[in-house]
Amino acid sequence: TGDWDLCNSVDVYPDGFIIGGISYGGDSDMGAAYLVRTDLDGEPLWTRAIAGLGRAECAGLRVTPDGGAVLVGGTEGAEGHGKGMVVKLLPDGEEDWMTLVGAEAIVELKSVVRTLGGNYVACGSSRLADDPQQIILVALLADGSPDWERYIGNSADSGGSEVQLAHGEGFVLTGFNSLNLGDPDMILTLVDAGGWFQTGNNFGNGEPAYGYSVDRTQDGGYIVAGWAEDYGPGVRAMYVVKTDGQLQTSDLVVHTFLDPIGLDEATVGTVISLYPNPVDPGGVFRIVGEISDPLRVTIRDPQGRSIQDQRFIGPSRSVAVPMISSGLYLVNVEFRQGSVANLRLLVD
Repeated sequence: TGDWDLCNSVDVYPDGFIIGGISYGGDSDMGAAYLVRTDLDGEPLWTRAIAGLGRAECAGLRVTPDGGAVLVGGTEGAEGHGKGMVVKLLPDGEEDWMTLVGAEAIVELKSVVRTLGGNYVACGSSRLADDPQQIILVALLADGSPDWERYIGNSADSGGSEVQLAHGEGFVLTGFNSLNLGDPDMILTLVDAGGWFQTGNNFGNGEPAYGYSVDRTQDGGYIVAGWAEDYGPGVRAMYVVKTDGQLQTSDLVVHTFLDPIGLDEATVGTVISLYPNPVDPGGVFRIVGEISDPLRVTIRDPQGRSIQDQRFIGPSRSVAVPMISSGLYLVNVEFRQGSVANLRLLVD
């Protein structure tokens, strides 16, 4: 659309692709789940927007053998709180069925997998009132009717990011829990075909870590990828863990690799940075580097939405940060001579 369209998931057909996410275009000021079906050249074949009573978003999707797709995400239900959403699409993008998950709890689904029997299992997070957030697993029959729901959690927050078929029967999932030392750990969990917990493992060194994607490996093990803090020179590093079939690693050593792909040396005089970084909410940072003065600076949140858009009339390089929550933000800088820089800013 002509407004913000953000992609969360993509899957592949023999003759093209399907992309799912959220769009703020058209009448969807709060955001609508947005699907784009393309051919192999990326040319759109059809688009579909699925709106709820409030915000609706596609967080994950899978193609189905009939040429359609199944998507999961979240939307606002009639009760006024977030519900998990599972939608089956026909090959032309028309809705086959929709199932909402969450009677009283706030539910958001992140991933879905089709079972060998043609049913569906989705994972995500569920929170009821002031209780800790839990991982939720939901099974639906092929027609969208509920089969079972399972919850994995304890006295600390946890959440599921992706679910896949496990070796043999059952499912494997990743995400996080914060049971051990307070900060989130990357997790890898096995459940049986009925969704009941079998075994699990946490990965990390006590600093925040999070699992986003998991898959089976040919040797009967699993591989999980996400991020972790306290490794490398930046705020976060990519974090990849390989396990055997019992979710155990071969050793406890974390191997770090910096700049694994060689890059040409930066041209002297074109290195751009923000100082100070981190910066306090409401503080001021400067754009540092031997380049022309900035013409426009836009601060965006992790979802790509504009938090502040500042245009410069005179030769200034100072930017005042609004009173925003602590976290990582993207700073887009347009310079007068025409170049553009995309920089990360930590507000803390």
